[in-house]
Amino acid sequence: MNNDPEVKEEVVREPSEELLIKRSVIPLYTNLFSVFVLLAVLLFVFILLMMFLSDYLDSIAIPVNMIVISLFVGFYLVYFVLSYLNYQSVSYTLIPGSIQKTTLNTIDQIPGKILVKEGFFYRNKLLLTMNDFDHIRIEKSFVGRAYNFGHIYLMQIDELVSTKNYVLANIFMPEEARL
Repeated sequence: MNNDPEVKEEVVREPSEELLIKRSVIPLYTNLFSVFVLLAVLLFVFILLMMFLSDYLDSIAIPVNMIVISLFVGFYLVYFVLSYLNYQSVSYTLIPGSIQKTTLNTIDQIPGKILVKEGFFYRNKLLLTMNDFDHIRIEKSFVGRAYNFGHIYLMQIDELVSTKNYVLANIFMPEEARL
């Protein structure tokens, strides 16, 4: 008779804290400012055109000016709201890996994951496992180097030598968040 107690393998997972990967708002501000400048230039051209045509269009100059200026301001406000909602609709969360311990003193490494949430009206959630990616590449533009933001490219090379990439866009301090 064997009196050895039956060994049950019990998995104990260390708690992992999810970290939100910060995105930079500078590209959003740059985009909004460039659209504002474009609309200001178009409005200035319209005002010059109306000054030259005001002698011929005396009776309709003021209503046309009010309509056009209202359209310019309304277009910019709608563009501002949609750009902000588009910026807020994307988030990246880092779920760090942890070490798995068992009662038999075996240790397994659980890889980190990235949870990607995209979309405002239609929400997509994607869980990227870091074991699936071979290389990480960071790209910064001139403005990105000045304000410390950039893109993180997660690259995978499969057996057929075709690459699969995923881009984490406009990450604040990408060197520290590179996983």
